[in-house]
Amino acid sequence: MSNITSIEEEIFIQRSPRSKATYQKALKYLPDGVTRGTSTEPYPLFWDKGENQYIFDIDGIKRIDFFGNNSSLPFGHANANIFKRVNEQINKGVSFNAPHESHIELAQILCERIKSIESVRFTNSGTEATMNCIHAARAFTGKSKVVKVDGAYHGIYDAVAYNTPGSISNSKNTYPTNNPSIPSMSESNQNDVIIIPFNNPDIASEIIEKNKSDIAAVIVEPMMGGAGFIQAEKTYLQSIREITEKENIILIFDEVCSLRAGYGAGQGYFDIYPDLSAFGKSLGGGTPIGAFGGKKEIMDLYSKEELNRHVQHSGSFNGNPLSMVSGIATFNQLTKPVYDHLDNIANKLRDGIKSVCAEFEVPVQVTGIGSLFCVHFNDNIILSSNDAAKNDKLRTQQVFLGLLNEGIWPSSNLLGAVSATMTLENIDAYLNALSTVLARNS
Repeated sequence: MSNITSIEEEIFIQRSPRSKATYQKALKYLPDGVTRGTSTEPYPLFWDKGENQYIFDIDGIKRIDFFGNNSSLPFGHANANIFKRVNEQINKGVSFNAPHESHIELAQILCERIKSIESVRFTNSGTEATMNCIHAARAFTGKSKVVKVDGAYHGIYDAVAYNTPGSISNSKNTYPTNNPSIPSMSESNQNDVIIIPFNNPDIASEIIEKNKSDIAAVIVEPMMGGAGFIQAEKTYLQSIREITEKENIILIFDEVCSLRAGYGAGQGYFDIYPDLSAFGKSLGGGTPIGAFGGKKEIMDLYSKEELNRHVQHSGSFNGNPLSMVSGIATFNQLTKPVYDHLDNIANKLRDGIKSVCAEFEVPVQVTGIGSLFCVHFNDNIILSSNDAAKNDKLRTQQVFLGLLNEGIWPSSNLLGAVSATMTLENIDAYLNALSTVLARNS
C-alpha cells in the first residue's frame, strides 16, 4: 500500500465492513468476485439502491452518483417517468417473440433526432450494435478488413478485440502495431484488423489509403469512452470522413458513449455524419439496450428481400419491450433545455476540477463533452490513449478512494457523468470533496 493511498484506503476499509465480507463470499463463486470487468482495490463496494442522483451501499452510506452505471443513467436512478412506463409494461408482459409498437416509437425518435439515421434495428448492448455495423459493412462492400483506432473500445469480440485501452500500441500515436486484447487470437483474424492512431489525421489517412482496396469499414468513436472520454478533434473526423467517402469505405461511428454529447449525439455535436452508427448505454435509461442504424441502402441488407447479401440478425431479447419503453421514457424527457442544463453543470464541474487541482499544484487534464467528463492526473494535454496511459495511477487511486470516503461515487479511473437531477449544490459537493482529499494527502 503506497503512502499516497494508505490514508484513504484505511478510511475506506473502516467504512465498508459489509462490502468486504460480501466480496469474500463473492470470490467463492465469481472470478475476481465480480461479473463484469475486474474488481477494484482493495475490494469493490456492493450497492443496495439508488434514488435520483444518489446511490446507497450495503453499509448504508449515501453518495452522489457521478458515474451513473457507466454513463447509462441520464436521469439517475428510479426516475419516476421511466419507472412508471416499465412497471406498466411488466404488468402486460416482459418479452414477446414478435414485433411490438414500442419498436416503432423508439426507432422514430432515433431517426428524427439523429441526422444520419434512416433506418434502425435494436440489440441488447452496444457491443452487439457495433458488431452488426461491421457485419453490414462487410456484406455491403464485399470486403473483410476493419480499421479501428488504437485505444478504442467497441466491445470484446474477434473483429475489434485489438488495441483496446488495456493493450494499446507503444507507437506514441504514430504507426500503431496490432496488439490482440484476448489471448490466442488467430493470425487470420488479426490480419483483418488494421489499427490507426487517434487525432493524427495525416497518418490515419495514410494507413487507410495504403489498405483501401481491402477495407470494408472504419469504426471510430467521436469521443473515446474506455480510454478516458477523449474527444476527437474535428479535423480528425473530417479527414476520416473525406477519405472513406472518396474510397467507398463504410464509416461507422461508435456512439455508445457519445450519444450523450448532445441532442443529435456526437455526430450532431461535430456536424460530421457517418454511414452507420451504433448506440447503447444511455439509450435505455438504465435497461440493457443497443441500436444500430444508418443509410437505408445498407440497413436494407437485413431485409428478407436481400437474398444474396442478406445479413442475419436475431436474438431472443432484441427489442424487448421493457428496454424499449424505458428508452422511450428517457428520450421523451431528454429535451434541448435538459441538455443545456447538463452542459452547464458539466462545464462548471470541469472548470472547478481544474481550479481545485491548481490550488494544490496537482497537474490535471479534464476531458469529455456534453454531460461526460474524465479526470486525468497528467501534465500533458490528452489527445490519445497513449497520452492517458501516462496518467499518475497512484494519484488516481488516491482520489478514487478519497472521493468515495467523502460521499462521491466516481469510477475507478475517474470517468464520470452528471445526471439531469443534479444541482449546482451537487457539483459543489464534488469539488469540496476533491479539495478535502487533496488537502488530506498533501
